[in-house]
Amino acid sequence: MNWDRAFRLAKKFWQWEPHSQGQYDWIVDTAKNKVAACGRRWGKTESTAVQMALYAIAEPGVIQFCVAPTDDQSRTIMNQVSHLLRKLPGSNRFMNEVKSPYHSIQLFPVKSVAQGSIIKARTAGPTGKNLRSNRAHRVVVDEAAYISEDIIMEAVRPMLADYDGQFVAISTPRGRNWFYRLWHEGQIGKERYEAFRFPSSANPYLSREWLTDEQSRRSERVWQQEYLAEFLENEGQVFRGVQDVIAAPPLDPMSPCSIGIDLAKTTDWTVMLVLDAAGRMVEMQRFHRISWPAQIQKIVEFVSKYPNSVVRVDATGVGDPIYDQLRVALPNHRIHGIHLTSASKEALIENLAMCIETERISITDERQLVHELMCYEFEQTAGLHMRYNAPDGEHDDCVIALALAAWDQRAGKALKPELIAPAGVFESSDEMDDSYF
Repeated sequence: MNWDRAFRLAKKFWQWEPHSQGQYDWIVDTAKNKVAACGRRWGKTESTAVQMALYAIAEPGVIQFCVAPTDDQSRTIMNQVSHLLRKLPGSNRFMNEVKSPYHSIQLFPVKSVAQGSIIKARTAGPTGKNLRSNRAHRVVVDEAAYISEDIIMEAVRPMLADYDGQFVAISTPRGRNWFYRLWHEGQIGKERYEAFRFPSSANPYLSREWLTDEQSRRSERVWQQEYLAEFLENEGQVFRGVQDVIAAPPLDPMSPCSIGIDLAKTTDWTVMLVLDAAGRMVEMQRFHRISWPAQIQKIVEFVSKYPNSVVRVDATGVGDPIYDQLRVALPNHRIHGIHLTSASKEALIENLAMCIETERISITDERQLVHELMCYEFEQTAGLHMRYNAPDGEHDDCVIALALAAWDQRAGKALKPELIAPAGVFESSDEMDDSYF
């Protein structure tokens, strides 16, 4: 392929050109096995779509597949490919697009009887059954690290056998799994392999201010993996340095305090946890399988011991009416109900991870709390967000209570006596109420 000519076409009709030498090198590389570890917002989806569209135009007869963990991910790339091709003059004469049951695009050469190019989207799914019995000259696997090695070896690789085709894997890292091993093969110069690493900062259109702001919001581990595109051990572990922040409780607890309360009734536990203004854990109580009226009474008794405190309560679902009752029962305290959406939970957990890593908080040696922190996990969702949860069969009630209490210890927002508003008054923009997200 004449890539210089191809990029001139892209610039003329799409107003697109590689944003960096790295992006150029990635697109034009012809290695039979090429892999790129990318940080968020580097431009992997855009560059993948451009590359597939240019191949379809310049290489008649080429069959390409776009494979991704979910249907939404594969369709995102295909929609971009479609958008690019439809901007070409006369596309209605040489382009046929079908979106169901699988998204596919076929190009018919206008002045040739040669077979046209084909691009198809497929979802890997849990078994790879949608991929079997297909043939391709190129297979592009998006978010490859989130597809099992069994599917890659048993369903994706065989698609290339007839044509000795090109295997392209692009993803944010996910620990040191098969994707890392493939990337490493390229790094050490194995024949027919090429590897690239593009941190988010390699995109010149991302401002230093945006990157700095993102780094301030993320734990070191998330920043390294998701933005620096680094391969880490124990990819799912959220909290690092837990043992380093275990300390005895303060002998003379400072006032004011920050209290986090995670509510539950049967299977899970209600947890109440207090941090003082310096971020030191003062007290934790944990109970379950008691009625809501009894829980309200225990919470009121607990919170009343800390008259100058900010209280954040998980008000998700059944917690909402409990939050309302607590506001009535504790009129002299600032009670805030937090709805745990995916966005608010991500913010809470990443702030807690940063507080632990930077030792802005300390905890007592509560066995259940330490256990929950040590085994808490994260994974990247199809929408490229973080999903935080306890492993199957474990609890995360202590983690959530600590995260709620630690919200005031976020960078530059440590709780100080002079910043405390009068009882019953919400703090302004710094306060995490229902409308924060």
